[in-house]
Amino acid sequence: PYMSRLATALAACHARGVVHRDLKLENVMLCAEDPKGIRLIDFGLAVQLKVDAVGKIAEGQVLTDSAVTQADRAPEVTTAG
Repeated sequence: PYMSRLATALAACHARGVVHRDLKLENVMLCAEDPKGIRLIDFGLAVQLKVDAVGKIAEGQVLTDSAVTQADRAPEVTTAG
């Protein structure tokens, strides 16, 4: 049930043009009110993209940066080059 709820939460975010960009276990919380419920937290690295009339992210929008918490970044991405 948790993966299904996570997919539903992400679909709701994407329908509004919100891309989380730091999805990991530490940013998924369980709900005390609902034993199968979850909450997505920490939208600090999230971005808002334009959404078309159908509710899909509009064409031509490309994210080129690598947003992720520094501790979770792969060493080859972190090294200065």
